[in-house]
Amino acid sequence: MRRFMLPIICPIAQTLENLFMSNLFSPAMLLMDRLRFSAKFSVLFIIVLIPLVTMAAILINQYQSEVLHMENERKGLAYVKILSLPVEHIQQHRGMTSAYKNGAEQFKSRIFSKRQDIDGYFKELAKIDAELSADLQTQGQVDNLVSQWESIKAHSFEQDWPATLKAHNAL
Repeated sequence: MRRFMLPIICPIAQTLENLFMSNLFSPAMLLMDRLRFSAKFSVLFIIVLIPLVTMAAILINQYQSEVLHMENERKGLAYVKILSLPVEHIQQHRGMTSAYKNGAEQFKSRIFSKRQDIDGYFKELAKIDAELSADLQTQGQVDNLVSQWESIKAHSFEQDWPATLKAHNAL
């Protein structure tokens, strides 16, 4: 029975498809019939140009977003590079302070020298932070680190070793 219905259904489906397509394109066909040849090409040019301009705008916006993201990553890397210097030298200060607390008196002058180095690194970090803090959202964090460092400098020779170690590790 299916074999006999197929020839009947196909012409009906094809007729419906032709009717749908002719109704879909009939306004465009009426417009194109009324226009001159140059106007027809102008309409086609505009129809092709609109998606091209839209896609170009989307692509430019995407590229700008990617460039902004990479610029922020570059700023973050510069900030981390400067931030790593005081961290590294504070760890060395912690080691020297430990040696001094355990009886190595020769480390006292090296500790004061290391403190001056660390103060200089914090000044560099403060300069970079002033430039990048708005972009990296680090406002006030360098001041907090500096105040913790000043506390360590003021109390590291007076405190017992566990308290000094805890202060160094907290920083």
